[in-house]
Amino acid sequence: MHRAFRDLHGLRFLQIGANDGQRNDPIFSFIRAFGWHGTLVEPNLDFVVKLESLHRRAPRIRIVPAAIAEGRATRPFYRIDASIPGLPNFAQGLATLDYNRILTACRDLGLSDSGIVQDMIDVIVWSDLDPESRLAETEVLVIDAEGYDLTLLRLWDWQRVRPPIVHFEHACADPAEYRHFLGELSGYGYDYVVEGDNTTAFLPLH
Repeated sequence: MHRAFRDLHGLRFLQIGANDGQRNDPIFSFIRAFGWHGTLVEPNLDFVVKLESLHRRAPRIRIVPAAIAEGRATRPFYRIDASIPGLPNFAQGLATLDYNRILTACRDLGLSDSGIVQDMIDVIVWSDLDPESRLAETEVLVIDAEGYDLTLLRLWDWQRVRPPIVHFEHACADPAEYRHFLGELSGYGYDYVVEGDNTTAFLPLH
């Protein structure tokens, strides 16, 4: 963060796949400590309720109950049934527009496909977040979309907006596609660090 910003106070963020706003969240502590403001996008309505409660005293934080994709639609959204006993903590965050991805996650957890819950959700495009989210002013972009991360990043308008920090999960990405995208980020002037399942790209201070 300090390699991208001289001052961490008051930054404008955009987070896609905000979950409950706290569990394994990379920016919650920054939001609270430095008064960040911005937009949280989350399609799981149970988590939307938790986000609204978490940020009820933060009027400069906007919560959007939707998913981002290539086009506007109402689409099935798949998640693991949170009521299944013995689920590991991370499993509550497994949710995606990709049925095959959630089916793979179920099998990895030793569950059958009966553990999958389907909701119908609103899907919007990046530009639908404007003007309130002021995408052109985004300073920290965070994406955790369970395998949809690179798709969303490729839909981002890099020619117009290059956030100084871009943090995303790459665990579910095709390795060759991921390496190619890292090359694209380098072409946009980003350095990056990889930690576990996540990549943080940043524009160094000049």
